[in-house]
Amino acid sequence: MPAIIDLYNDLAEQIWNKIVPLLGVHTVMVLVQRALWMTKQKYFDAGAIKVDENGIFFNDLAGMETEDLKNILEDFFSSLVCILARLVGEEIANKITRKMDFLTEKGE
Repeated sequence: MPAIIDLYNDLAEQIWNKIVPLLGVHTVMVLVQRALWMTKQKYFDAGAIKVDENGIFFNDLAGMETEDLKNILEDFFSSLVCILARLVGEEIANKITRKMDFLTEKGE
């Protein structure tokens, strides 16, 4: 599995673990599914992203070209952060974005 998928799986797990206690698992699943729907409008292959009560998983994207994979994952997380910003406020969304920037810089 490409390192980028491991990196984004870790990021998704951290985000999941921070927002589920605040909003509840079902609400978070709806938000993630909305971000996924938005991403699938641009990238058909984003349908391989999975979400369930345990989190968000990108393992089924493993066979993709690196550039396509990065575009899908960046668009997905961007959509998710925008949705979260509208729901929980910009301050929390900015904290999540800073963590995403830090983690993605480590993985490149």
